Amino acid sequence: MTWLDSVLGLVTTRRKSVIVLSLVMILLVGAGAGNIQESTEMELFEEEPSEVEAERTVQEQFSPSGENSTALVVAVRNKSGNVLSRDSLLASLRYQQSVYNNETVAGTLVDEQAMLGIENLVAATAIRQDQRSQQPSESPQQQPREQGQPQESAVNPSTQSQTPPLAAQITQLESMSEEHVEQVLGQLLDPEQGSGQVNTLAVELLPRGYEPGSTESTARLTVVRHKTDGVVVSLPELSEEVREGQVAAAAIADNVPRDEYRPSGFGLLLVEEQLSIGESLSLVGPIALLFVLLTLSVAYRDAVDLLLGVVGIVLVLLWTFGAMGWLGIDFTLLMIVTPVLLIGLSIDYCIHVVMRYREIRTGNGVGEHSSVVDSERSGSTASDEETTRAPIRLAMRDGLVGLSPALMLVTVTAVVGFLSILTTGVPVMRGFAVATAVGILGALVVFGIVVPALKVELDEWLTSRGYDRTNSAFGTSGHLRRFLSGVARVSYHRPKTILLVVLVVSSLGLAAGTQVETEFSTDTYIAEDAPEWTQELPEPLAPSEYEVRDTREFLYSNFQSPDQQVHILVEGNVTSPDALDAVASAERAAVDSPVTFTQSTGDAAVAGPVGTMQALAQTNETFAAQYDRTDTDRDGVPDRNVERLFDTASETTPTRSDRLLHTTDSKYDSLRIAVTVNGTAEPSTIASEMRSVGDVATTDETTVSVAGRPIVNELSQRQLASVTGRGMVVTLLTVLAVLLVAFRYKQANASLGAVTLIPVVLGVSWVLGAMYLAGIPFSFATAMIGSIAVGLGVDYAIHMSERYGHELEKHENIETALEESVVGTGGALFSSAATTAAGFGVLAFALVPILQQFGLIIALTLVFALVASVLVLPSLLVLWSRYLHTL
Repeated sequence: MTWLDSVLGLVTTRRKSVIVLSLVMILLVGAGAGNIQESTEMELFEEEPSEVEAERTVQEQFSPSGENSTALVVAVRNKSGNVLSRDSLLASLRYQQSVYNNETVAGTLVDEQAMLGIENLVAATAIRQDQRSQQPSESPQQQPREQGQPQESAVNPSTQSQTPPLAAQITQLESMSEEHVEQVLGQLLDPEQGSGQVNTLAVELLPRGYEPGSTESTARLTVVRHKTDGVVVSLPELSEEVREGQVAAAAIADNVPRDEYRPSGFGLLLVEEQLSIGESLSLVGPIALLFVLLTLSVAYRDAVDLLLGVVGIVLVLLWTFGAMGWLGIDFTLLMIVTPVLLIGLSIDYCIHVVMRYREIRTGNGVGEHSSVVDSERSGSTASDEETTRAPIRLAMRDGLVGLSPALMLVTVTAVVGFLSILTTGVPVMRGFAVATAVGILGALVVFGIVVPALKVELDEWLTSRGYDRTNSAFGTSGHLRRFLSGVARVSYHRPKTILLVVLVVSSLGLAAGTQVETEFSTDTYIAEDAPEWTQELPEPLAPSEYEVRDTREFLYSNFQSPDQQVHILVEGNVTSPDALDAVASAERAAVDSPVTFTQSTGDAAVAGPVGTMQALAQTNETFAAQYDRTDTDRDGVPDRNVERLFDTASETTPTRSDRLLHTTDSKYDSLRIAVTVNGTAEPSTIASEMRSVGDVATTDETTVSVAGRPIVNELSQRQLASVTGRGMVVTLLTVLAVLLVAFRYKQANASLGAVTLIPVVLGVSWVLGAMYLAGIPFSFATAMIGSIAVGLGVDYAIHMSERYGHELEKHENIETALEESVVGTGGALFSSAATTAAGFGVLAFALVPILQQFGLIIALTLVFALVASVLVLPSLLVLWSRYLHTL
C-alpha cells in the first residue's frame, strides 16, 4: 500500500472527522469574503507610460481655471423642431437652475462657469447689449479684451470674465420675444462676424451638420463641469460624489419638457457599466444555472449526486472569495473570468470523481473484491451489512487512488500556469492570477476530500435504508458508449488521417487568429438595447433603459467629443524661432489630418499658439503690428522677439493663452496644440496620425509628447495585445515543463507530457480562429481566453492521458486501452463540457457586449477542448504508443 492509499483511505474511514475539519477550514477561509472591495481600476501598466504622464502634465498646466474637472455633455435635440428657439433655450436655462438647486450636483460643480450652452451665450450677449445701450459713451477700451479666434473644445469654456448670474440670464430671456432671440442668435452665429470667441464657442456647441449663419438647428450641446480631486486620466479615478452628481443631473434632464435631453459623461458611463453588468448577470444567471442543473441531471441521473456537485461548487467559490478578502484582492471586471473558470473545473472534478466511483462500484468485480478485502481486514466473515457497505468505501478509495494523480497534476499544472501570468508584470493580472490559483487549490480540496467523504457517508446511509446506490457511469452504456467506441476505433485505425485534417484546420485557425483585433473601448462594457423578449419579463427582472451608448455614438458622429481631444505637448526652448516654425508646421499638419474633426464652418478643430496669434492679429490692430514686426522673413510665423510676443498675446487673451502656453518663473517652458479628432475613427489611426503631427513639431531644442484619451486608449490596446501574447507563451511553456516532469515521474516517459499538450495548443488555435470568424476582439475579458483554453484543455487532456497510461499498463494492448480510456473518461469529459458550455453559452444573451462575447467564446472553448481530448489526443496516443513499441 502506497502513501497515497493511506492518505486517501482516511477520506473513507475517517470521513466524519475529515468532513468536519475540512468544512471548518473552508468556513474560516470563506469568512474573508466580507472584506472584498469592488474596483473599476484596470491597470495595465507596471509603470505609468510617458503618454499618461504627458496627459497629466497637460491637465495640470493647461487647465482653464486651475481646477481639475470633468464634463457632463448634454445633447439637446429635437428631430422635428428647432432647439435654438426662445422656448427651447429658456428651458435649458431653467434646467441649469434646477441643477444648481440640487444638493447632490451643486457640491460637485466647479466654482466658475460650471455650465455653458448657447442659451447662456444668447442671454449674456443680450444683457451686455442692453447695458451698452444704456451707456452710449462706453469706450472701446472698456469692451471685453478676448478677441482671438479659438478652436478649443467648449468642454472647458473660457468666456468673458463677467458672466451674468444665471437668474439674470433667465429673466433676460423671459423678457425677450422670439424675434429678439433670433436677432441675437443671428449676430452670434453670423459667419461674417466669426472672429470673436463667443461666436466660436457657439459654433462648437452646434453639430457638424449645422448650416453656418442659420438660426435653426435640430441639436446643440450644454456642458456641465464637475470638479475632481485630482487629474482624471482613467475613468476609475472619478470620485463617487462626481458619479452621483452626474446621475442626479441626468435625472433632472429627464424631466425637461419639449426637447430630448441626452447626457453623457464618465460618471454616467461607469454607473451604467456596473448596472448593465449586474442586470445582465441577474437576467441570464438563473437561465445559466437552470441549464447547468438540467445537463448535470442528465449526466448524474441522481438527485443526491447533483446536490453534492452544487454544494461543492458553492464551497469552492466561498473558499476563493474568502481568500481574496484575506489577501486584499479587489473584485475587478477581469475577475468575472475567475468564477467561470472555477465552476468549469469544479464540474469537471466532481464528474470525474463520481463517474470513476460508479465505474468501480458497478463493475470489474468490485463488489466481490471489496467484501473479501474488508473481511480479511476485520479478521471475520463479512455480514450482510458489511457486504453492502464495504464496496462503497473501497470503490471510493480505489477511485480516488486511480484518479488523484490526474486531479493533482491538473491542479498543479493549472496553478503554476496561472501564477506564471505574474511574470507579465501587468498589475490588473496579478489579482486575477493569484485568486484563480487559490480557487483551483480549493477545488482540489473540496472535490478530492470533502465531496468524496460526503458521498460515502450519504450512500452508506441511503443504502442501509434500502435505496439502490449503484448507478452506472455516464457514457458507459447506451448511444453515447457506442458513439465513443466508434471514435476510439477511428482514432486507432486512422490516426494519421485525423491528424492531417486537424493540422490543416489548426493552421487556418492560427492564421485567422493573427488577424484578431484588440479593442480597449468602454463601449464594450455598455449595454445595448434590451431584446424584445425581455419586455415581457416581470418588473424585478426587466432590464433598465440604457442610453449612454446611443448618446455617445450621436455625440461622436455630430459634435466635437469631449473625450476625443489629443494634445501635442512641446517642452523645452519653445520661444526659439526654429521651435515656433516646427509648431506652426505641426498645426498645419493637424489641420490637414483626415482624423481631425471638421466643424460646420469647415474649420478644423485645431488650437495652437501660432494659429491663435494669427487669428488675434486679424482683429487687433495693435497686436497685428507687433506680430508683423516679429515676422521678418514674411512666412507668417514669428522669428524674433517671440517671448515678448507671447507676453502680449497673454495680456490680450489671458484665458486663451493660459490654455496654450505655460510659464515657470516667468519663462515659457512648454506649449500645446489641441486637436479634436473624430470619435468614430480607429484608435490606431488616430494615434498614428497624431504621432506624425508630433514628429513635425519636434526640434533639437524641444521634446514632444502626444497625449489625450484616444492616445491612452490606443496604448492600452497595444499593451493588451502584448499581454495576451506573452501570457499565452509563458503559460504554455510553464505547463509543458510541469507535464514533462510529472509524466517522467509517473509514467517514466516525459514525452507523454508533450503529447498531452499538443491537442491543447491545437484547441487554442481553433479558439482564435473562432474569434476571428465571429468578429470578437481581444478585450479585458477575452484577453484571458487563451489561459482559460489552456487551463480547461490541459484538464481534459491530462485525464485522458492518465487514464490511457493506466489502461495500457493494465491491458498491454493499445486498442483495448484506447477504447477503455475514450469510453470511460470520454463520458465524463462529455458531460462536463456539455454542462459548462450550456451554462455559460447562455451569456451570449446578456445585455452587455463583453459578456456576450465572453459567453460565446467560453462555450466554444469547452467544445474544442472536448474534441481535442476525445478525438485528437487518442490519435496522438496511438502513434506515440506505436513509436515506443518500435524502439
